[in-house]
Amino acid sequence: MVECSLQTVSQAIVAACSQDYVQVKQAEQMISQLELEQNFFPILAELCIDSSVPVDKRRMSAICLKNGVTKFWRTMSPHPLCKEDKDKIKNIALRCYSVEIKEVFDQLLESVAKISRYEFPKTWPEFVPTQVQASLNSLLRKACPCLACFIFCPFFYIAAYS
Repeated sequence: MVECSLQTVSQAIVAACSQDYVQVKQAEQMISQLELEQNFFPILAELCIDSSVPVDKRRMSAICLKNGVTKFWRTMSPHPLCKEDKDKIKNIALRCYSVEIKEVFDQLLESVAKISRYEFPKTWPEFVPTQVQASLNSLLRKACPCLACFIFCPFFYIAAYS
């Protein structure tokens, strides 16, 4: 058993990005062990959206997350993800629109698409409205930050004091 912590997952991802064949093979073995541990995939999702993490590590984390969603999301898989991990990943996935790196964003979006295919509408009915709102918020922040302030500030003021 390998302890699944942010440090352990980060080390495995760093080794997987190495140019050294031996390190990559060891990292693959470590990742295949960590995949079976609770919290591994939520940690990967956090690494993907953390802008302080180097781009290659974020990209590798996003690829591992996408592959993990494919491999372990369904309840029929040999080692399905627990509900807590799924909920954490879905909450983190809603923040994927803040990712500025196209390769990471694309991998995360593919993960979100796979999750929605498995979960919507039965266990994730709020997927569509939440994704639409998140994408609009992101678009407005990027396109015209001052306009976003005028649109959303009064809405939040009204909602808070109604």
